[in-house]
Amino acid sequence: MKKSSYSICKLWILIFLLGIIQSCSTSKKLLPVVIDTDCPPVMDYIVSDFELLDALIADTFLTSTYSVKTIIVANAYGLTNDIRELKVLKNKETELEFTDSIRLVTIKKTLEIDKKINLAALEIQTLQTYLSCNNLKLMRAKTDLAAVSNKTRSAYTNSAIIVGVASSILVAGAVLDDGELNEGSFKDWVGVAGGLVAAGLAVISEKINKKVNLIHSNNAIAAIWNGNNDQGIFTDNTWYLLNQPNLIYPLGVSMRDQILTTWNTSESMLKEKDKMEYLPVLLSNRGEYTEDMVQLRIDMLEELKHNIEEISRLLYMVTFEVQ
Repeated sequence: MKKSSYSICKLWILIFLLGIIQSCSTSKKLLPVVIDTDCPPVMDYIVSDFELLDALIADTFLTSTYSVKTIIVANAYGLTNDIRELKVLKNKETELEFTDSIRLVTIKKTLEIDKKINLAALEIQTLQTYLSCNNLKLMRAKTDLAAVSNKTRSAYTNSAIIVGVASSILVAGAVLDDGELNEGSFKDWVGVAGGLVAAGLAVISEKINKKVNLIHSNNAIAAIWNGNNDQGIFTDNTWYLLNQPNLIYPLGVSMRDQILTTWNTSESMLKEKDKMEYLPVLLSNRGEYTEDMVQLRIDMLEELKHNIEEISRLLYMVTFEVQ
């Protein structure tokens, strides 16, 4: 090959390399996609005025029949008068004063209690559905985000391979010029430069971390973290139970306390210092999320959902005790 022809070939290959580098450096960044993760609000089926809990627990008339946990749950859903009246009716049965009319009243009272418990269970189910809906939207966002990130990583990886191959070809062409060994510095420069560019593109591909803009105006995580239910995400009944100590966990720990403890001590959540840096976004009404941040939000909401399920079990316990 004539030296002039070879110089032109080198020029074209250099232009090719620069074109690849330029295309990678100017590749369009993914504009943040705005996704609303809010779901339909939780329905409030039972409105109740809470009685003083200390007075209820001190009431031996109630505690002789019902557990403290049942009394607390009954207070949350306005059932304390109902279970008290039911106990009076059942005492009449013990005292052999159980007439047919009293039997009918007892059945009616039991049905009234069952109806309120069913409404309470429906409230909890709508809250569980709300949390599941949030997480379903988050998982979809994470899947889409992962797909875009993987596509971009592949583009950079392919470019790195092409640059590596092209630089190798150029070096091979520089080694032999017109069938003779070429000891010039050109082949060394191209080999080193091509290797560095390929390595750089490979490193960039590993650091691709696209983001998505999420909106969560009704932020359940912020409500639990701040101890503030002003947004009304939780019904008053549920919020009352979430903040009652000793209901599920011992040593004066409430469900909200336990949720916060798990969030702060779990390896998959906020125990790692770098994940604590995500907290301002997690507690705000919207923000840019990476895949890791989306997964963190999913995990935190799942922990909350797990504790909400405990309230369902408490309702079954109330049903059992009032039968």
